[in-house]
Amino acid sequence: MQRVALIVNPYSSGVTHAQVEQVEAALATSAEVSRLQTYGPGHAAELAATAATTADAIVVYSGDG
Repeated sequence: MQRVALIVNPYSSGVTHAQVEQVEAALATSAEVSRLQTYGPGHAAELAATAATTADAIVVYSGDG
C-alpha cells in the first residue's frame, strides 16, 4: 500500500478538525496516511523533508501562508 504524509496546519483559519478528518479519510481509501501537524513558521518544510524519505506522496492541507 502507498504511504502518504498529510501535513496539516491546525491553526489555519477556516479549516475545522472535521474537514481534516474528511481529507484524511479520503486519502486512507487508497493509502496509509500519517498526519503531521505544523507548530510554527518553517515547520512544514522540515516535516516534508523528513517525510520525503519514507512517504510515496506528501499532501499539504490547510496552509494559509
